[in-house]
Amino acid sequence: MKVLRFLLLLLLLCPSGPVQADDVIQEELRQQRQRLEAVESEIAEQRLRAEEVAASEKTVLGELAALEARISRQWEQLDATRRAWTQKELALMETQESLAKQRKALADLRRQLERRLRAYYQMGTVGTLNVLFAADSFPEMISREAYIRRILSRDKDLRGRYRRRLAELKATAARLERDRAALKKAAARLEAEALRLEERKREREAFVQELRQQGERYRALLAELESAKQSLEAVIGQLSRAVARAKAGVPDTAAFEAQKGRLLPPVRRGRLLYSTSKADDAAGHLVLQGAGVVFGAPYGSEIRAVFDGHVVYNDVLPGYGKVLIIDHGEGFYSLVAQGAKYFKAVGDEVSEGETVGLVGGGPWADEGVYFEIRYKGKAEDPLAWLDREVLDQMAAQAEQP
Repeated sequence: MKVLRFLLLLLLLCPSGPVQADDVIQEELRQQRQRLEAVESEIAEQRLRAEEVAASEKTVLGELAALEARISRQWEQLDATRRAWTQKELALMETQESLAKQRKALADLRRQLERRLRAYYQMGTVGTLNVLFAADSFPEMISREAYIRRILSRDKDLRGRYRRRLAELKATAARLERDRAALKKAAARLEAEALRLEERKREREAFVQELRQQGERYRALLAELESAKQSLEAVIGQLSRAVARAKAGVPDTAAFEAQKGRLLPPVRRGRLLYSTSKADDAAGHLVLQGAGVVFGAPYGSEIRAVFDGHVVYNDVLPGYGKVLIIDHGEGFYSLVAQGAKYFKAVGDEVSEGETVGLVGGGPWADEGVYFEIRYKGKAEDPLAWLDREVLDQMAAQAEQP
């Protein structure tokens, strides 16, 4: 934008005339169009990258959703396996307790049988016959023999039952131990798989975060490029209009040339201090190189447009301070420098006498403004254009106490 303002200022102030300045602006217009093409190409490329990042983010988010569902199922399965493992542990403990009790009972039974067999052996055949023949009758003897046989048979059956029960408990304990070991192994495998999935999930989440950051960077870059594109389009538009006006030579407003000697000064309070082209050290004025006049005016007082037109420049110019340039048509321009603030932007229309800014200060005057009139880039004598009677009245009012 500053390049555009410089070129417009060159077109306005170039003493060689508008032809050379127009060539410069034409070249700048060509370069700006090339820059616009480059920016548009970059926008298309960055937008494609942003779309690719967005598509990748969508894909990874889908993977993450599937991973989360799989992880959830994995932890549920692990929880169920751990519960089954715990149940097997409890069942094994109960079986081992039963096995211990059965072993103790069998041992007690063995000792009991051993004592009985020992007593039976000690009695011998004679002792046994004595027990039988001690019966009062033959039926009682037969009954005693049957009783002894039942005791021996029962002891044998009981010993067999205990042995079978012990074998069953041993088999059950072995089976529970195998199941417990298998469940423990399965739980370890499920936990390792769940942890692996959790790690993969963290990696994909980090990747999504990276993709989102890339997307944000691309969106920020696209916003900057779009802003640059708009700025370039605005520059190209202004350059095109400047070239068209320079070529056409068509006045933008009513005839300015007819106002010679009748223009009101840009400030209504204060007075004319000196013409920079005629300043004299002997008069106590600081001699500065310029092509205009200096008005002393209170800081913050109004600056007015000297005639209808539109603003073509509003920026700081080295050596001039804040500058406002108005195009009055037919190649005529007015320039005001040392404004504290201007209310009009480039392209704004202004009317004669309209307030366009406030008085500031600078190298030309501590409080006041510098004023020029140019025609097709060549400086005019402002005093030949301003109303002398109004200038005299301002000077008289300034002299009053």
